[in-house]
Amino acid sequence: MDAAAIAPIETHCPYCALQCGMGLRPATGPGGPAVEVVERPAFPVNRGALCGKGRTAHELLAPGARLTSPLVRDADTGQLVPAGWDAALDRVAEGLRRAGAVYGRDAVGVFGGGGLTNEKAYALGKFARVVLGTSQIDYNGRFCMSSAGGPADYSGITYARIAAEDGVFWPCPAGPDDPAGPDAPADTAGSAGVAEGAKRAVTGAQATRGEPAGVPGHPGTPRLFLDRFATSDGRARFAPVTHRPADEEPDAGYPVVLTTGRVLAQHQSGAQTRRVAALNAAEPGPYVELHPRLADRLGIADGEPVAVVSRRGRAVAPARVSPAIRPDTVFMPFHWPGEGRANSLTNPALDPASRMPEFKVCAVRVERPGP
Repeated sequence: MDAAAIAPIETHCPYCALQCGMGLRPATGPGGPAVEVVERPAFPVNRGALCGKGRTAHELLAPGARLTSPLVRDADTGQLVPAGWDAALDRVAEGLRRAGAVYGRDAVGVFGGGGLTNEKAYALGKFARVVLGTSQIDYNGRFCMSSAGGPADYSGITYARIAAEDGVFWPCPAGPDDPAGPDAPADTAGSAGVAEGAKRAVTGAQATRGEPAGVPGHPGTPRLFLDRFATSDGRARFAPVTHRPADEEPDAGYPVVLTTGRVLAQHQSGAQTRRVAALNAAEPGPYVELHPRLADRLGIADGEPVAVVSRRGRAVAPARVSPAIRPDTVFMPFHWPGEGRANSLTNPALDPASRMPEFKVCAVRVERPGP
């Protein structure tokens, strides 16, 4: 059968929390990955549109781009060596069981991410609450979303609802009559239960999940706080605040503000996107964006190396001179390791209320690199 005639498998982009819909089908061209990405025009979030990361996501399935077996660290050599799934999962299960037995179940936590599909997010929450018996569930959006408020409850999302509704927006709490709701008893089978739960999650086995007949489930929440806020009466709470300056203000020794962030063609640490040739061609490496006035004062031309120094470290990357940035500020993306690593400079000071690290702003000086 012609590959182009095969109906694509509907899924989501594996990167950010926007969860753009896309499809996967067998590749039509020779060589490269065995699948290709196709659009899902009817999906409500993106209507078929995908950024470069989503369009090239299938390239991460190419040979050599991913692990083909678990790796377990050898106790004697400290090296990671290939292992079977049973041995690897038994090692993990024993460690989880031991930590829970010694320090309590909430000493074990799980860390998800905004790029997980609904099915994976549900399985992760179920594994944490029912198998591990922990309430400690977090995800990679905590740094940027910890001030948003609202419970991250997806206990009312089922496989059947995901399939029937083409996805369900959370928060979506389970009802009190739901047999797999938030008050379901935790697994108490110890290490064996943890191991079996982990194996079911890894192999894609679906947990059974029912809803009482004739009782409509929670509709999900396409837009947070549209009808009510996450308070007892549903009304918003306003509180007076006093401006607090950044933990580190510019001074004579560090007179410039550094801010860090993302670029469109890369994602987070770049562990995935830096394996894709098209994305590397669009953004091949770190850089320092600075205003023409600051560049002139330092005698630095576009493309020349520039050093950025903070109280914590030093980074060197090519200059990108642009009038789009303030003269007293420089910008560095954080997707790359090595000499141009922006995270060598950032300030770990915590906001007193949200406890978010102040990674977005710190005081630096900009200079020509030494010989």
